[in-house]
Amino acid sequence: MKNNKGFAPIALVIAIIAVLAIGGGAYYLGTQSNYVPRYTDSNNVQPVGDQSQDNSTQSDLKIFKNSQFEFKYPSNISVSENAQVVSLSHSIPFENIDGGCDMKGDGVISKDLVDFGVSFRVSNKPLIETVKSESSYIPAENFSNGKLLVSPGYIDSSKIGSLNGYSIYEGVEGCGDTTYYFPVSDSKTLIVKKSMIQMLSGVATLESRAKVLAVPGVISSEKSEEIFNQILTSLKFVNFTQIPKQNLISDVYPLYPNLSWNTEVATATTLFGLHLSGFKVDSKNISDSQYYKFGTSFGKYYEDKLLPLGWTSSNKYQADGAGSSTWAYTKNNEYIILSYKSTEINENPNEPFTCPCSMTFLIFSGKAN
Repeated sequence: MKNNKGFAPIALVIAIIAVLAIGGGAYYLGTQSNYVPRYTDSNNVQPVGDQSQDNSTQSDLKIFKNSQFEFKYPSNISVSENAQVVSLSHSIPFENIDGGCDMKGDGVISKDLVDFGVSFRVSNKPLIETVKSESSYIPAENFSNGKLLVSPGYIDSSKIGSLNGYSIYEGVEGCGDTTYYFPVSDSKTLIVKKSMIQMLSGVATLESRAKVLAVPGVISSEKSEEIFNQILTSLKFVNFTQIPKQNLISDVYPLYPNLSWNTEVATATTLFGLHLSGFKVDSKNISDSQYYKFGTSFGKYYEDKLLPLGWTSSNKYQADGAGSSTWAYTKNNEYIILSYKSTEINENPNEPFTCPCSMTFLIFSGKAN
């Protein structure tokens, strides 16, 4: 498996710089340590600490609902919808030039600073197809076996509430967006974009950030993240079947795609002398002849998925029998147990185990007690 963790973020930065150069030519801002975001001198406000207000109590929440989803949001956040894109925003009176992201030097002074910006829309495509079309700059090496490969700091796994997908950093110098991709059905993907507020980020100087935080009602970066998580946690989909809640360790998802899976259930078990508690899911029956037509086996799929994520496999946690096998991956105190069992269709008690067979597969994930 190729390691492209260095290349992919560089490619993204190059793409962003190319966009900024259109229509006037971008110029380099200098080193990060010397860069100061642009704001106007008319903001003569004395820093008095973080003035962000907590508007997250249930009594202050409103509900947005359209034909596809609904969610709760604080009353101080503005919501609008245009062409099936739902946008949430909040701003404060603070003169600035492109929020500190005036990279071409031709920005226009604004009287207000947007300190919270998020948008939602649903793509009528599966997860991987959506990512490839929306973030087309991502190299082909970042996709393997129907999965988007994680590259920490650039492409990360993301689980918020019942949503489980990926986040992709699409910015530079504290400017840009983080885009989230969450599968919500077999053919639909939720796309969420969260704006990075450069003047409230670690890129800004302490002095300039303190001036912004002194404005009454400002939403700090920490509060912004809290509101964002609250909104996504409350989000519910309507008029199409949502992917069932995912309880297993996130690294096992997407589940092996060539099988149909039943409902996940909580369980406690003893395997390899270990007392384990967690969740399990088993597959619907499949004939051995159909299974062996698949290009990638169940075991190979999870080997390619889990080993790059830091999981280890050991012969200590392996057991084989007639038409069955169990093996495990471990990381810290967590365990992923994989197994399959074959049942003879024409069983003869006096004959060795032979197929044709009906096969079932099982995934367990949890911790040792």
